[in-house]
Amino acid sequence: MYFVCGISSSMKNKLNEQFKIELDKLIAQFNYSYMSNSKWKKLFAEILKNRKLIRHCEIYDYINPCVNEIAWYKISKKSYLEVDKEYISEKLITGEYSTPYKYIEYIEFLKEWKVYSKYALIEPKIEKQDTDEIKKVLSKIGMFEWEEDEKSLRIIAYRK
Repeated sequence: MYFVCGISSSMKNKLNEQFKIELDKLIAQFNYSYMSNSKWKKLFAEILKNRKLIRHCEIYDYINPCVNEIAWYKISKKSYLEVDKEYISEKLITGEYSTPYKYIEYIEFLKEWKVYSKYALIEPKIEKQDTDEIKKVLSKIGMFEWEEDEKSLRIIAYRK
């Protein structure tokens, strides 16, 4: 038996299974589910195909305390072909691990964001993207539950 950080691998597996059960209970509390695995797959493939339009996309899920983003530096012209049918791969996002679609709460397209230089004295650059055009392009592939405010556009997966 292997021990990592004082926990055996079998204990880790039990904790992971318990965590999944708790997440499934959390998701079961929602009255409305707007996304399926096939819809997520189509959506992420379309986002990757439109990388000139969609330059910033954050992924909020119930697993990670940190926000994942589409990792554009990892994306090639044919990355949309690599979108899996059950999860968003760590090969396409900034996270260390793949995220199952059913655990995504929502994705968000910021209207503007700061890009910081590696040099501390240089002011951050403000980048912008056209969320109206993003909504128009993504609406062509399916119906989504949209939420918009002055800062961002979101596609919602669940509501109570």
